[in-house]
Amino acid sequence: MNGGLRSTPLLYPTAAFAVGIVLSVEFQGYTWWIAAALAVAALTAQLLGKGYAGVLAVMAALGCASMGFRLPYAPDFALLTPAREITATVTEARESDSGSRLTVEVRANPKFKAIVYIRSGEALFHKNDIVRFNGVWSAPGEPADVPYEFSMAPYCFRRGITAICRADRFEIISRGTYTPSLAEQARARLAKGIMDSGVTSATADLLEGLLLGNSDAIDSQTRERFSQAGLAHMLALSGTHLSVITALLAMVFIPLRLGGKRRWAWGATLAAMWCYVLLTGAPASVVRAAVMASFVIAGRLISLPTSSFNSLCAAALAILLFSPGELYSPGFQMSFLAVAGILMFAFRLTAAGPRNPVLRMLWSWCAVCVAAVAGTAGISAWLFHRFPVAFLLSNIPATLLLPLFMGGGILLLSLSLAGIHAGWLAMCVDGIGSALNHIAAAVNSLWWHQVDGLWFPFWTLIFYYGGLLLLYFAIERRKSLYALSSAIMLLTFAGLSIILAPRPPRQELFRITDSFCTAWVVFDDGKAWLVSDAPPRHKEALRNRVGWRLNEPLAIRGIDSLRTAPDTLSTPFLRIARNKVAVGPVDIVFIDRPRDVVPLVRKPRYAVVGGHYRHNIRAVAETIAPDTIILSPSLDYEIEKKFASQLDSLGVAYLREAYRYWK
Repeated sequence: MNGGLRSTPLLYPTAAFAVGIVLSVEFQGYTWWIAAALAVAALTAQLLGKGYAGVLAVMAALGCASMGFRLPYAPDFALLTPAREITATVTEARESDSGSRLTVEVRANPKFKAIVYIRSGEALFHKNDIVRFNGVWSAPGEPADVPYEFSMAPYCFRRGITAICRADRFEIISRGTYTPSLAEQARARLAKGIMDSGVTSATADLLEGLLLGNSDAIDSQTRERFSQAGLAHMLALSGTHLSVITALLAMVFIPLRLGGKRRWAWGATLAAMWCYVLLTGAPASVVRAAVMASFVIAGRLISLPTSSFNSLCAAALAILLFSPGELYSPGFQMSFLAVAGILMFAFRLTAAGPRNPVLRMLWSWCAVCVAAVAGTAGISAWLFHRFPVAFLLSNIPATLLLPLFMGGGILLLSLSLAGIHAGWLAMCVDGIGSALNHIAAAVNSLWWHQVDGLWFPFWTLIFYYGGLLLLYFAIERRKSLYALSSAIMLLTFAGLSIILAPRPPRQELFRITDSFCTAWVVFDDGKAWLVSDAPPRHKEALRNRVGWRLNEPLAIRGIDSLRTAPDTLSTPFLRIARNKVAVGPVDIVFIDRPRDVVPLVRKPRYAVVGGHYRHNIRAVAETIAPDTIILSPSLDYEIEKKFASQLDSLGVAYLREAYRYWK
């Protein structure tokens, strides 16, 4: 049963626990002082006869302490000098054309986790390799080169990473050995079974992502297509998929129910569900859904009447108790807000529907979709800066097809593992997979399918969710004052979103920090140009690397993509003539060969000395006479050191941009 907020005794204790987590994170240097103060407040409330207030203070103290125990150790960066050699164990390795990105556990006392960037062209790394390296260290939350550019800070916080290193020199001390777990071996066997089942590669990738949780198998085009259609939740193994799996498992145990063993049936369903969670590698999204389902099933096992709201709060409390950092996870936030929206509004919307059974079923499913989107719309718009207006057109047919696709995929996989080739079933599953893709593509073809460019501060969500809460009270208590207050709150949110949206100038210049070259990004009337001293063969990799970082700044300005500046270009703001660049009042000259060292009509602000220049740096300083000489990261280390020494003796202003000198 639903029960409403008034029959939810765990609501305020859960909220107090969450407040304690937030206090611990936002005031990390004072975590235990805050926990102690809350404990004293709880004791004081008890002495004053305010028992419930004391309980809330205890819950806040527990939340603060729980997060305090799990806050990762942050190293003293003053001790991590560029020359200091560090030994670490690789826990994750990702390779690309521009280099390797390692997640390592540093062997220090105490240990800490770090991300290490290594130049391209180096050896491949594997999990459990022991490496030694030195380089420049920084905290994950370093200032951005461009406002709103991608920050590693949230990613690192959720994974307990407290440092980033750009390695100068490194060596692999020993190669690690890694034995896949039983679950990983099982997933690999099942993935092979899917590939051998007779479906197309696109359907196989989709099945692998939806059944086994391997989202990397789904290509980026499919991911973007589903996201724009409001179907992104279908590609990430989560509560939607677990509910389908649990329903299928419950059908398997129907004979137990028919035999009067209802508790045995629910217990077997619960055990099988958790076995599936372990098989998928127990991703956080699936564990969240499993915990929520477990509370509901446990209530039925012991024949205890349950409030859906209370079960939701109990699940949130259980997850936060063991993993308090989940509070900052977008998946956690959207999962619980979606369920909360369904519990608050779906039942009441369904009650207002038609009486015809078929129409009522369709109406109730629309009500669930609308309620879930209402719960997640605010945080989703803040995270992804868009709202899928046509979500009903995509979600209703896609969600009706999803159980058929997953159920057919499971049956096909079972037959494939048994050595039975069911071509007709493979064709059916292929057809359903193709239909899901066509639904997403059809919705995306509508010019009004989504609203883009939603940018607003996080604190304005107070008005959105406050308005939703008042709307719930207006429906539940039938009071117009609540409805009017809700409308005011929601309109305030909409107004603030418009007023506070960023409006950057149409023409701007930003210098970009990069490990391999010196680069600038020029925003010029709806276009973004990348100017650098990177060699031609590396310009595309640089553009992809910087474009990924600047995805949000580009979107704010309505720019589709970052472009590599050509050798010749002339606009009122940007002029390029081979190695000379003028951006408004700023002149830049790139020095890569001796022939580039010639007198200029106008004194440049910067002269960038690139990797092929091996000649007299004094000539650059005296002939070109820039305000500042930039020694590019593309320079050889010994050459760069020699140039720096000569510039010191000349008293010329310069910057050493190689990552070993980043501050």
